[in-house]
Amino acid sequence: MVVTGFRKLAAVARLAVSWWLSCLAAATVFAADGGSADLADLSMEELSQIEVRVASRIPTDLLNAASSVEVIPEGTWRRRGAESVSDVLAMVPGISISPSLSGGDAFTIRGYTRSSSVVGVLYSWDGVPLNDLFRGAPTLMLPGLNLGTLDEIQLIEGPGSAQYGSDAFHGVVALNAFDAAGSTRELTGRGGTDGGYAASARLAGDVSESIHASLALAADGQPDRDLDFDYTDPLTGAPRAGERANRYGAGSASLKLRGEGAGVQWRGGMLIHHYDGDEFQGFGTRLAGVRDRGGIDSDFFLADAGVRREFGGDRAVELSGYAWRADAVLGALRETFDFESVSAQQRHGARASYTDAIAAWNTQWVVGADLEHLRIDEARTRTFEPDGTLLADVANPAEGASRRIWSATFEGNTHWADERWRLVYGVRFDHYSDFGGEWSPRIGLIWHPWQSGSIKFLYGNAFRAPTANELRGTPGLIEQNENLKPELIDTFELVLQHQAADWYTQLTLFHSRWRDGITSVANTAGPLPFVFANLEENRANGVTWDLHWRRDAWFADLGLAWTDSENRTLELDYEAFPRWTLDAELGYEHAPWRTRFSLIQHWQIDTEDVFPPSAGIPATELPHYVRFDLAAVHAVSDRLELGLFVRNLFDRDNVRPSAAGSRGGIPEDSISASAELRVRF
Repeated sequence: MVVTGFRKLAAVARLAVSWWLSCLAAATVFAADGGSADLADLSMEELSQIEVRVASRIPTDLLNAASSVEVIPEGTWRRRGAESVSDVLAMVPGISISPSLSGGDAFTIRGYTRSSSVVGVLYSWDGVPLNDLFRGAPTLMLPGLNLGTLDEIQLIEGPGSAQYGSDAFHGVVALNAFDAAGSTRELTGRGGTDGGYAASARLAGDVSESIHASLALAADGQPDRDLDFDYTDPLTGAPRAGERANRYGAGSASLKLRGEGAGVQWRGGMLIHHYDGDEFQGFGTRLAGVRDRGGIDSDFFLADAGVRREFGGDRAVELSGYAWRADAVLGALRETFDFESVSAQQRHGARASYTDAIAAWNTQWVVGADLEHLRIDEARTRTFEPDGTLLADVANPAEGASRRIWSATFEGNTHWADERWRLVYGVRFDHYSDFGGEWSPRIGLIWHPWQSGSIKFLYGNAFRAPTANELRGTPGLIEQNENLKPELIDTFELVLQHQAADWYTQLTLFHSRWRDGITSVANTAGPLPFVFANLEENRANGVTWDLHWRRDAWFADLGLAWTDSENRTLELDYEAFPRWTLDAELGYEHAPWRTRFSLIQHWQIDTEDVFPPSAGIPATELPHYVRFDLAAVHAVSDRLELGLFVRNLFDRDNVRPSAAGSRGGIPEDSISASAELRVRF
């Protein structure tokens, strides 16, 4: 089966490479007589030189990163009018945003949309992992992180366990907090016709000669949206309808300190976040019917610090540590009862690394050691009658669970032939206190056939450790199974990149094989009806393409993806992940008006509402997802900026597939407009 997958991928590769080279030649001619214009927030030259921190502990850039990476600066999502992290990631080819349980989105990378899509992607804040031990689902525990506290988002599409361990199974979403280089004072406010709002205040400057501080305060939210949803009952064929409010309020505060003294660079940071959301999708209409509503109320506190000492040349030692605590209440309604899960969790860790180089071998290398401790202080499950009468209040089996992880990492980077060839290699070993050890290797061969282009052959292995919920089960429903093994995935990638004065393009072909997948099955040996087991085999093939182009007053960003993923155990395609996606932005900067206009288009086809079909009932094909947004940003002066954003310009009734399992998909908002004011002083 793996051979067949490689043959399919090879056939696609031949076509894709030919197409890419044709596009490359055409774009070279197209851009040859044009000048480079710094119209977006980063020029193409600056984009190529930006440090890609997410891909390695050894500093690298886009053309030399041994992973499929995306770097999204703040200016990009500001000009598009993005309202959330999900909005930002929705423009990345190969990623699907699927509404999940109680308002937490699932970031599904390269196929495999299903109810467990909320796990397997590392979510980090300034390098601190945010994934939890209970469910391993940071977007359920920590939804709605405000964009006003961020500078940049970097991500890896594909395996990241060789750098980050278990959390980075399908990929990495790395959030980088606001950290201004110089003095900054900024206020932003936004309001919309649908009642949505956002506000932020950002301040940065020198506290003393040796201390620089960056502070960001942000809040956003929306009132009741009164979103009607319709679906056909799969058992009776009768039409059914319900309504969700999708209301929430969120607030975040971020502080970063950094300084230097006595040859040591140091940093410290803090994040406080509160979120209260209600009447979003719950368990999905497949389980909850017309009462399908749920919400999350969470509080989060994080602190981290680190020091770095450089000894000349490429030698450096770095020490860092972090700690966070999360308290969350997750609730959902069903046709026959209401559900509430209360949890309190902690995670803290320390890491050390040593970086050096062997000049004679043209090699940089780094070794690291990490120690982490995860603990669930409280985990309770409550059920209620629809009228609010308490039925049960019991401790979840995961309460009191803890996990210690010891890990050692090695990375190497060797180049030759005047840096036209580069070999990137690494391995990580993780030892878990509750199930043992796991190795995660990776290797990448990078060839620069010309100075501004690269061709990469990449391999990575990743694993996902079972969560406490999977190991210990669910009260009254899922039996514990402490013999679960980690899930494993192998991914092969061919990446082609080219950087010119006015444009940058990246084409990626990938093949992945996911084995020992954890899924719930009928339990024939115990008192409860289900149990988690390592049973599933999955595979995915696909192509993603990015093009970022700037010329004179015009600019365009284009992302195209084709993905084919299959559950081989069930012999079913993952049709809830779009087979084809196209996201594009076309923009123009009118210099006399000092205004930048953008038309943003989102397009998805060949998508079904749920995975997998159940009880012999097939999934339903969703209508094509087509959405146009319009953005205009006007610079009144160097200190005052006005923005106008229209979302869903043609007022289409779009729906997204549901990771939780909602027949008919999850409806999105109708047309709305918002205005933004940004003041620097």
